[in-house]
Amino acid sequence: MATVIAGSTIGFRTSVDGRGNLGEDLTRMGGDSFHSPFIWHPGPTMIYLSRAPDDDLSAYRGEGNWIKIAYAGPIDNWTWQSTGERDVNFTIPKSTPPGKYLVRVEHFMPTDEEPPYQQFYINCALVEIRGQGGGAWPVEGVKFPGSYRADGEGEFFFFFHFPPFFLLCSMARG
Repeated sequence: MATVIAGSTIGFRTSVDGRGNLGEDLTRMGGDSFHSPFIWHPGPTMIYLSRAPDDDLSAYRGEGNWIKIAYAGPIDNWTWQSTGERDVNFTIPKSTPPGKYLVRVEHFMPTDEEPPYQQFYINCALVEIRGQGGGAWPVEGVKFPGSYRADGEGEFFFFFHFPPFFLLCSMARG
């Protein structure tokens, strides 16, 4: 578990094996080297925090409320902030109450498949957040699973080939 001071910047890094391997020593079929994994797909990237009840991460499975603390969206009508990036960095809000949390990074690529088909890339980390906290911390958040539904509030009606602006407008929840 990482210890993080509220107000500091932390992040997630892409790798080919989940242990930081950037692929320098790997080859693809045909002998070509595979280097520098990064976020290939266009789409939004979100960061959420969920505090473990009684700060007991050993028993917590993430069924509580998740609060969105960061969002990497469109730069313009065709370009996304996180596309092509190796790292997703974000700031833990200074108002975050001290405690033990799951932090979730989520990137997804919407498509125009029927029925709607999205590619989700999700990872979590265990963190202990320290600091003064004390700000107004939201009680309500989103739930995982359950936040995204094919029949719900427009999450899945947008298309890969539309400008990101249309996607952003439909992602008001959470």
